[in-house]
Amino acid sequence: MARRPSPDERGAPPLGALPPVWPSGLTDQSPLPFSLWRVLHQVDGVRTAEEIARLAGVTAADVTAAVAQATVWVRRSQAQVQSLTPEQTQVVLNGLTQVLGPMAEFAIEDALEELGEQIPLGTFLSRLASPLTEIQRQTFAQLLRARHLL
Repeated sequence: MARRPSPDERGAPPLGALPPVWPSGLTDQSPLPFSLWRVLHQVDGVRTAEEIARLAGVTAADVTAAVAQATVWVRRSQAQVQSLTPEQTQVVLNGLTQVLGPMAEFAIEDALEELGEQIPLGTFLSRLASPLTEIQRQTFAQLLRARHLL
């Protein structure tokens, strides 16, 4: 059986064939679905997408998709702990208005008054969601996901 060349012996990969790498901000402690971890566990910055696919039992396209999905998860996770921005407040207001109608504006004002304006997005959303019914919470979450806040 032929010896497999080391990464140094392989030379530079062809353009567009760089090995996948973990998204910036991803750690071993990042909460991701198992389907993503199964692939990302094999990502080491050296293996090609084809090698990772073989090890993870998926296709190379699945590897690319898993890295892209992990990037989205990391961004959303980071947004939950960053301070609330005026743009996020507006997106939340738009979503909550679809659930509560004109009362949404009062709910947001109350939450901001209670929690302050320099609060993490996740804390703000939890406060707003707490008095909602289960169906309203689900609808609110779907609306925020559609706007990439969750």
